[in-house]
Amino acid sequence: DPKLAANKKLVFDMYRTIVNAGHYDQAGKFFTKEYIQHNPNVKSGRDELVEYIRKTRPVRPIPETIGFPVISIMAEGDMVLVASVEYNDDPEKPGTKYTTTHFDLYRIQNGLIAEHWDNVLKSAAALRTDPNVTNKP
Repeated sequence: DPKLAANKKLVFDMYRTIVNAGHYDQAGKFFTKEYIQHNPNVKSGRDELVEYIRKTRPVRPIPETIGFPVISIMAEGDMVLVASVEYNDDPEKPGTKYTTTHFDLYRIQNGLIAEHWDNVLKSAAALRTDPNVTNKP
């Protein structure tokens, strides 16, 4: 389905450009101005997202692929789901990490990302964390 493929490509390219490379100046290519954010660490609105990205990661070259280990990108209707591997510090084994799965769900509207959900908890660390550095084995 061409529409589903286009929605998946939009999210894939957004990850490479915004999440991985920190090119917040290109947010208008990917997000609606009225973007709704359900992550409790980031406010709604494209301008708020731009400010969050600007504060949490440096601008880097845009990679060819998503910089996180991606399990799957799925699309249905106007929704795109990305499942990726997440690495966390193991509280039972200091100095080691364990893996789990991270989920991001995006709603696409008129060719732009209009809404986002994930499974991130509220955290002061999330306000200054670059996932490109912390999400490593």
